Amino acid sequence: MQTQNSSGNKAFLTNATQINEGMRVKIISQGADYIVVDIAAAADKAIGVATSTVAPGLPITIKLFSAGGTWLMVTSAAIAIGTQVYPTANGCIAGAGTTPLPLVTLEASTAAGDIIEVGEMFVGA
Repeated sequence: MQTQNSSGNKAFLTNATQINEGMRVKIISQGADYIVVDIAAAADKAIGVATSTVAPGLPITIKLFSAGGTWLMVTSAAIAIGTQVYPTANGCIAGAGTTPLPLVTLEASTAAGDIIEVGEMFVGA
């Protein structure tokens, strides 16, 4: 069955791991009526960010990266405002890394585990 989503938020099912609000997630499988997601590692192809904390095996709403607006994301360390972010292990973001995301911090993080607002970024010539 084909569907289309225009809101930017989409329902999925968590795998065998609790997913916390602000964590990046990846698709791991598809069932008959649902798609299962899990926490994205640094090199995984993340599809979006969890909008709330959900226990294993339960429905979860993900704000897709293709949606407009901003995202709330979990940091792995302190990050200054206006910093381009990088994916880290356990679905978090950092201010340094290997592969930058096209996202910039809209507020500062003072410690690991902070949930901060990030927005899309475009680099000019």
